[in-house]
Amino acid sequence: MTAHRLRAWLATGLLALGIGACRDADVSRQTVAAWPPKVGQPFPDMTVLDHEGHRVLLSSFRGKVLLVEPIGMSCAGCIGFCGGEEYGAFEGVEPQQGLASIDEYFERFADGADIDDPHIAIIQMLFFNLAEQTPTIADAGKWARHFQVDRRPNHHVLIGPESLRDKTYPNIPGYWLVDKEFVLRSDATGHHPPSNLYSDLLPMLPELLHDEASVPP
Repeated sequence: MTAHRLRAWLATGLLALGIGACRDADVSRQTVAAWPPKVGQPFPDMTVLDHEGHRVLLSSFRGKVLLVEPIGMSCAGCIGFCGGEEYGAFEGVEPQQGLASIDEYFERFADGADIDDPHIAIIQMLFFNLAEQTPTIADAGKWARHFQVDRRPNHHVLIGPESLRDKTYPNIPGYWLVDKEFVLRSDATGHHPPSNLYSDLLPMLPELLHDEASVPP
C-alpha cells in the first residue's frame, strides 16, 4: 500500500468513526429508562459529542444553571427559538412565524438575567436531522455555524444519542431548566408543556442563578 493510499484509507476510517460515534454515545440503560427528564429528579447524565466531535459529559455543566433545548433540525419552532428571524432559514426550513428567539424572550421574561452570563449554559441538543436521522458531526457543525454558536462561549451544540431520539419527539420544541445541582426544575417542552416557558420557566431562572447553595462534589 502506497503512502498516499494509506493516508486516504486512514482519513476514510476516521471519518467513519466520527459519524458512527454520534450514534454510540455513552448512554446507560438507566438513562434511557429515565428519559424524558422528570421535574424534581436529577437530569439524566450521559456522554455525548459536540459539533466539533469532542466528547462532553452532561454533568460536567453541574454548578451552572442549564437551559437545555431538545432540537429537531427540521423543526420550525426550534429554528425560531435559535434565532431564525435573525439568521434566516436553516437548509431551506423557515422559522416558525411569530416566534422570536430565546434571546428576546430572555429580555422580556427572565427578570434581568443575561443569556450570555457565564454562570448559565445554553445547550442545544440535536436529536434528529433533516432526514429524521441522528445528526452527524457535520450536521451539528452546519447548525452551529448557521446560528453562530461559536461566538458565544456559554452556548453549546450537542448531539443527542440515537437511543433517545424517538423518545424525544414529544418534547420538541421547548426547553428544560436545570439547576446548579443538576436537578430538573421546570419542563416547558412539547406542544402541551407541563410548564409555561414565559410565565413559569424563564421567571424562575434568576432565582436559580443567584442560589448560593453549595453544590456537592
